[in-house]
Amino acid sequence: MTNHRYQLGGSLDIEDANYVVREADSQLYRALKEGEFCYVLSSRQMGKSSLLVRTKYHLEKCGFRCAALDLTGIGSDNITPEQWYKGLISQLYLGFNLVGKLKLKEWWLSHQDISLIQKLNAFIVDVLLVEYSERKLVIFIDEIDSIFGLPFSTDDFFTFIRFCYNQRAMFPVYKRINFAVFGVATPSSLIENSNRTPFNIGKSIQLDGFSFVQSRHLLETPYLSSGDRRLALQEILLWTRGQPFLTQKLCHLLSEYLDTSEYHDRTIKQIVEQKIISNWRSQDEPEHLRTISDRILNSDITSVRILEIYRQILLCDFIPRNNSIEHSELLLSGIVIDKQENLVVKNLIYQKIFNLRWVENRLNELRPYSSQLDRWINSQQQDESQLLQGIYLQQALNWANGKKLSELDYQFLGAAQELARYQVEEKLNTEKNTRQKIEIALEASATAVSILSEVRKKAKRKVTKLKLSKTWLAAIVFIATILVILLRDFGSFQAWELSTFDLFMRSRPINTVENKITIIGINERDIQAIKSYPISDRILANAINKIKSDRPTGIGIDIYRDLPVPPGTSELKKAFLNTDNLWGIEKVVGSQVNPAQELARSGRVGFSDLVLDRDGKVRRALLAYDTGNDEIGYSFSLQLALQYLTQWNIKPQPTPNTNQIELGKANFVPLESNSGNYVDAKTKGYQILLNYRGTQSQFTTYSLQDLLTNKVPRSAIKNRLVIIGVTASSVNDFFATPYSSQKLIPGIYIHANAISQILAAALHNEGLFQVLPDRNEWLWILLWSLVGVALSAIATSHFKTLLSIIISLTLLSLTAYLSFLLGWWLPLITPAIAIVFAVSLARLITLKQREKIELEEIVRLLLKIGKYKPAAGKIAIEYLKQGENKENKNKIDDLVDKSCS
Repeated sequence: MTNHRYQLGGSLDIEDANYVVREADSQLYRALKEGEFCYVLSSRQMGKSSLLVRTKYHLEKCGFRCAALDLTGIGSDNITPEQWYKGLISQLYLGFNLVGKLKLKEWWLSHQDISLIQKLNAFIVDVLLVEYSERKLVIFIDEIDSIFGLPFSTDDFFTFIRFCYNQRAMFPVYKRINFAVFGVATPSSLIENSNRTPFNIGKSIQLDGFSFVQSRHLLETPYLSSGDRRLALQEILLWTRGQPFLTQKLCHLLSEYLDTSEYHDRTIKQIVEQKIISNWRSQDEPEHLRTISDRILNSDITSVRILEIYRQILLCDFIPRNNSIEHSELLLSGIVIDKQENLVVKNLIYQKIFNLRWVENRLNELRPYSSQLDRWINSQQQDESQLLQGIYLQQALNWANGKKLSELDYQFLGAAQELARYQVEEKLNTEKNTRQKIEIALEASATAVSILSEVRKKAKRKVTKLKLSKTWLAAIVFIATILVILLRDFGSFQAWELSTFDLFMRSRPINTVENKITIIGINERDIQAIKSYPISDRILANAINKIKSDRPTGIGIDIYRDLPVPPGTSELKKAFLNTDNLWGIEKVVGSQVNPAQELARSGRVGFSDLVLDRDGKVRRALLAYDTGNDEIGYSFSLQLALQYLTQWNIKPQPTPNTNQIELGKANFVPLESNSGNYVDAKTKGYQILLNYRGTQSQFTTYSLQDLLTNKVPRSAIKNRLVIIGVTASSVNDFFATPYSSQKLIPGIYIHANAISQILAAALHNEGLFQVLPDRNEWLWILLWSLVGVALSAIATSHFKTLLSIIISLTLLSLTAYLSFLLGWWLPLITPAIAIVFAVSLARLITLKQREKIELEEIVRLLLKIGKYKPAAGKIAIEYLKQGENKENKNKIDDLVDKSCS
């Protein structure tokens, strides 16, 4: 078990048996006792603090009064001069035990009108020397290097120490005050001004490593004989060269080792290699080796130079010492010592850990150009390819700016700069030699540019008035027409044409509807009042009887009644049988719905089927349909219209054209699958274009409740067609129409629009839409292709071409719209496409023709000029080729070759 305690790091107690007395102990004690200012400045962990404690103890035993100030306790970051000096005085106040004898805060406030140094002087002279009037005072100042972190200068503080010594000649009281400074610094780093520094009048106390004689008591252990102790201590000192911390640590490690193992001749070496050198960063506790490494590497300005100097020491064993900052930093780090004015590695442990490999690795980490520098050195500084160039050189120079580098660094960067300067000079010389050639070429080039510009203008003026021949124009019209017709026949434009139909329908003036139709709509309020749907047979019978009593021309029931809806079924049957001018509905297309039997037997039924286009809109009216068994059924709308026309004895009559039907003053022409802008439309039955009179607002409308409560005037029913149907949104009998951008329309109003259109046509020969036959539509497209080409033929610019398209389209649109107002639905989109295509094609071909002729004219003129200005002519032709595509370049070459031959 270990019987000897070692303290690693920190100050040793005054009674600590491990303290090693050195020459510095007696030197410092005698100097301070004789009143000399002393300073102990060395690397860390050399025993400075322990020396301070023991010297203070021995001086106090001789009657001195001492205080030790630790400057790290005052702080350095974000501290003001006033705070720092107040911290000094506070430590003096406590160190000299003035608590209870002086109110420091009141004293400080009472001296506000003097400077900080004057306050420090006043405190020492007026307080300390007065309080201890018969004794000598020594102020120990430890960790003096902490002032390097202060944001202000402390030169006045060191000047004050010198001041105290200078005052001794005139004021003997100052002989009783003395100072001793301890820390990791050099005198010149603390204050540079030799006229103000106290260090040139003070005594420097050097801290050397432990000698064998001084430290032989450190291995007082029963596990070793006196001879082994002597050999072990000698080997320890061989490794540490007396460095206090490492010596104490090795003694401690040996004592721990001896607790479990026996000593042999390789014990010390084994301990050093396993416990200190191997993985030294992780085993460096308390921290010692890392402190040395960090001090060397943490200086951005001098780290590279310090490492290079240290590398030279490793390579040469020593280098002569000078007073440079780098040599001082190496000494303060503790890694080297001053031996007879030469710097040598302090001990073998440092030499093993901080070896050449460690130096090389650190330099590689610090230098941004380490690999290039190494290769350059290995090439005997001859391989210029390893020198930095361009942005890499600039980055290296920026990094080196403000740093102190090694001679090799400066040689490497200087060689790179010299190479860069040489390359710039070579480039300038080359540019100078070619500049004259360039100037000659530029003169010819300028002439060529001028010639080419003038020739282009002449050629452009010559071809500006070029127009296409009639053959070309005819071909363009034919191509545009055929292409558009083919696209039309594929249905490419049908959706656009139908949208145009809707737009014309919505934008034309509203048609006047004569008072021939009255709508009785079953709306949401009616359903809520009746509280059921479908409405019962009794309610429907009552409605029919009320209408019948006012003598209408005809009654239409737009409600399916294939099944009874009691109560009142018998009443409804009676109403059906007794009302001769009443018509019901059925559904014959797709899923069929039968009519009421009473109406079917009397033939008073019309189908209510509507025709939907592909976009779901109703634009066509189905008037008749082959229901099977060679029977033709009429629509609900046509049956009611014919019922109204009976008073003029107007009936459908056949015409010589079996496709048409004459009704009154109008001939009804059915739609074909490819007519009226339709392509492959389903036109089974007898269909016409539906000429809407408007939305529901155009028709006289009353609700079922209005009818049942006698609110419908007799004039709204007498001699009119009265239609009963559903308008409630919950029944969903709504359809899209050309007016769908406004709202959907109930089916009953679509029937009303069809009835109104049939009556207007039969009585006044108006309201029917006419369309061009299929072949005539081709001629229509051809006509507008001709119009577009004719207008484009007179256009001489892109703007005029665009204007011709706008004029053509405007003229076409107006023609189509006016024709629509007159009852003709003419194609608009297909001829518009034909116009745009024909004009664009004509313009494109014109430009191509002009380009070809213009290029030939330019080459002809350049060749003519080249006869008396050959150089400029050739350059102009080359410039011309540069702006052309491959095809034109070949054409220019052909024209030149043809001219030469």
